[in-house]
Amino acid sequence: MTGKELLQIIFRKGDLINNFEVINSEVLEDIMCISYEMIHKKSGAKLIYLQTNDTENLFSIAFRTFPVDDTGLPHILEHTVLCGSKRYPVKDPFVELLKTSLATFLNAMTYPDKTVYPCASTNEQDFLNLVRVYCDAVFNPLITKEHFKQEGHHFNIAESDGEEKLTVEGVVYNEMKGVYSDMDGIIGREESRSIMPETIYGRDSGGNPSSIPDLTYEKFKRYHSKYYHPSNSYIIIYGSFEIAKTLQLLDEEFLNRFNALKLNLCMPRQPRWIKPVRKSIPYPVLADEKNENKTATTINFLTNPITDTITSLSMAVLEMYLLDNASSPLKKALMDSKLGEALTSSGYADYQHDTFFTVGLKGINPRDNHKIEKIILDTCKNEAMKGFDKNKVDAAFHKLFIDSKEIQSSYPLTIMERVYDYWLYDSDPLTLLKLNNYLKELKFMVDSKSNFLENILLKQIVNNKHYCTISFLPDPDYQSRTDEEFETKMKSLKASMSEENLLKIKSEAKRLEELQSKPNSPETLKTLPRLKLSDINKEAYNYPVKIRNASTTNIITSDIFSNGISYLDLAFDVSSLPEELFNAMALFKSIFLKMGTDKHSYTQMAELEASYTGGIASSLVSDGNFDNFEAYNPFVTIYSKCLEENFEKTLSILNENIIHCEFKDIKRLRELVLQKRTNLKSSILSAGSSYAVMYASKYLTKNMYLSEITNGISHLRYLNTLAENFDGEKEKLIENLYKIKSLMLNSNSLTASFIGTNKHNQMLDSWTPTLSKGSEINNPVFKLNSTLPGPKAILMPSSISYNSAVLKTVEASHPHAPALFLLSHFLTFNYLWEEIRVKKGAYGASTAYSMLNGTLSFSTYRDPCIKESYDTFRKSLDFICSKHFANEELELAIIGSLKKIDKPVRPEDAVSLSLNRHLRNSTENLRAKFRTDLLSLNEGKIKKAAETILKNAEKNFSCCTISGKKQLEKANSELNPKLIIETI
Repeated sequence: MTGKELLQIIFRKGDLINNFEVINSEVLEDIMCISYEMIHKKSGAKLIYLQTNDTENLFSIAFRTFPVDDTGLPHILEHTVLCGSKRYPVKDPFVELLKTSLATFLNAMTYPDKTVYPCASTNEQDFLNLVRVYCDAVFNPLITKEHFKQEGHHFNIAESDGEEKLTVEGVVYNEMKGVYSDMDGIIGREESRSIMPETIYGRDSGGNPSSIPDLTYEKFKRYHSKYYHPSNSYIIIYGSFEIAKTLQLLDEEFLNRFNALKLNLCMPRQPRWIKPVRKSIPYPVLADEKNENKTATTINFLTNPITDTITSLSMAVLEMYLLDNASSPLKKALMDSKLGEALTSSGYADYQHDTFFTVGLKGINPRDNHKIEKIILDTCKNEAMKGFDKNKVDAAFHKLFIDSKEIQSSYPLTIMERVYDYWLYDSDPLTLLKLNNYLKELKFMVDSKSNFLENILLKQIVNNKHYCTISFLPDPDYQSRTDEEFETKMKSLKASMSEENLLKIKSEAKRLEELQSKPNSPETLKTLPRLKLSDINKEAYNYPVKIRNASTTNIITSDIFSNGISYLDLAFDVSSLPEELFNAMALFKSIFLKMGTDKHSYTQMAELEASYTGGIASSLVSDGNFDNFEAYNPFVTIYSKCLEENFEKTLSILNENIIHCEFKDIKRLRELVLQKRTNLKSSILSAGSSYAVMYASKYLTKNMYLSEITNGISHLRYLNTLAENFDGEKEKLIENLYKIKSLMLNSNSLTASFIGTNKHNQMLDSWTPTLSKGSEINNPVFKLNSTLPGPKAILMPSSISYNSAVLKTVEASHPHAPALFLLSHFLTFNYLWEEIRVKKGAYGASTAYSMLNGTLSFSTYRDPCIKESYDTFRKSLDFICSKHFANEELELAIIGSLKKIDKPVRPEDAVSLSLNRHLRNSTENLRAKFRTDLLSLNEGKIKKAAETILKNAEKNFSCCTISGKKQLEKANSELNPKLIIETI
């Protein structure tokens, strides 16, 4: 997005372009684009073109896909259409694109009622290539039986404990096992299911692992024929490339082969209840885990159709009013009750036709379940009856106005989602692209009509009897019982099969494995459209950045259009932090902006932030430098944004929050400790690979040690200890928090990164020095115990695994770094994909080179295996050391790896990116050299890097697995050395 350059309307209503008739055109000032709504005359395909100056162009095609049961049919189909098509009959064109394209986004998503296939690129030829492959995938997929088995499910016979057992395998099957192992995942699946059981929203479009094996190939094929027709397609094209080329491609190569159909894809409405429903659902915990405060309770209200725009926006305002921050009445009432530790994922869900409002509390005692429902209903009723606080209402609107203006990361995807939110339900697709106008209309109604929002709250929540209260109960026997039920089912099924059927299962599984192992032929690969190095920009995109000094502060200014929003990031050097304060720092960086000050309580500060800012957050960043990964320079970083007119007030709020923060409110401190503990534990299984890599990396460098202590599993252990002994630890904790505050404010090095107006930029010269006294306390830097502790495993209640192995390598400025960067990309989408994803059915597998920390990490996500994956990690080193790269293969690998460097930069990215580049000595010259060296890689350079760094390097692996008891016991019966199993 380059700014408000004038766009010219190129089409008018009634124009016919490549068989697309223009139905409507409209200037959309809020998002600086012109929209053209079109329909393809022959096929009935619907299309919206959003003409803009943005260099990142997006293509997306979506289909309404209604689940008919819990087998995950839409989800499995989403995976499978990307496994090869008539024009591109390679094994996995999607992965070939990931290997070789410059795509800035490339994925597919299954929603409860639709499936979406978006892709984006800044390179026009690449963009057209992506459009061709995606369209052939959805309209002409091969969807063979083998594809169905690989991505969905298939039976196999595996030997276990000396006997042959019937098993189920498949990528989606394993993915959803991971979802159903996690309490938050289970809560997320049940929210809408519980209140709309008689509609498509009462079914799991992703698939329930217990139901996935019931899906047949024949039903799967019929489903594609019914839903994947152009007449049921909704196409979005966003960007600045010449639209006529894309329309011609769509018409001539795909759509003109189809005739329009009259579709009857009506969604049945859920009959309204006259009284609420209450139910309990178990979720897995460890067998020896304490369970007294592990229950979660949610209350879920069926609200309005999303197409009722004013009500939908009113509900969004109510979400902000009730739940946005610590001063919000419903959030405060729940936390003040002391019945639980943290809110569940709460708010207004408007991503489907029938919206719902959900709110709940986790970390509660099951005997208090009924109290949660009462607090929620009573609080909402009291707020409606007494009348809303005008300042809080204004703050809620303020937040939504910022959201409507901000040019976020992945901005084209945000625009896409806003269009689909209405379009697929036969409503005006541009509604949410004119959000500012609708918000102004709603604000006028709220200001001019008495009790407008209060009446919405009464109707949709307080007097709404259509709700379901769900208690999610910890069940230590859940996993063993589920495993036992599955084994019993498999034994019974196997016993009912003839010998002929069992032999057929074996032979079909073997055939599938043979097909998976068979490489694509050169002739088949040539069918795919490819970029050449000559298509690549020789220079990387850089935006103007200036750096100046103000007393003890470096001020970085990035010149990038931000649509009236100012961004300010601050970084305080805390490299003198002594090791005995690491655990306290882990808490400090999360809570010091949430504790209140010596002038205002935490709720008053939360109100000020909501009224004048778009959010203030903090973190601890601990990375090495571009030219020295061992360099130890951690920073406490504070992020903020606001409307330009509120910048001075935001500086005042920041100043008070930083200089005057207090830690004496014991009640609030305990509350934040419990919140942090509950939320961190909830995140571990959903991001299992990241936590496994972090734990495995702990002893490789000082930076990674500090990062793990303050963000990872070690931090959760500290929080567990602190929560259980809070009364005995609180005085020492408070003392340590003040020590850290003093150390931070006495830093000799404060850096500010800014995007905004020149006037506000100049204000920073006098403001930033007030934050740093510049009399740094010098403490000896801690010494790292660099002896690797052996392979670790973290025991969690999971039926699936997350494996990691990490190597210490070289910094980004090292001559071998570009080769490592390329090899990590190549291994991810070649060897690891084939061996772990395709053959073993793990949902994810990757290799990543950390340019700042000098590590090469291997990881798997929702993986049915442990030992086999570690074997693959080791074998991948041999594979890459002996790999011969043909010239074309190497060129494509270079192009594919470039996408990680040549990414579009949005304002919220730029302010942090400029800061991190400065702090990590990632100069423009060093980055340019890295990119040039990457583009000039040859087989000799890659061989030298691989043999120097990776040959026989498996002995230096630092490993960690997160998994359940059954999987870990099986792995340890096969591994040598065994995994050292730890608990949290």
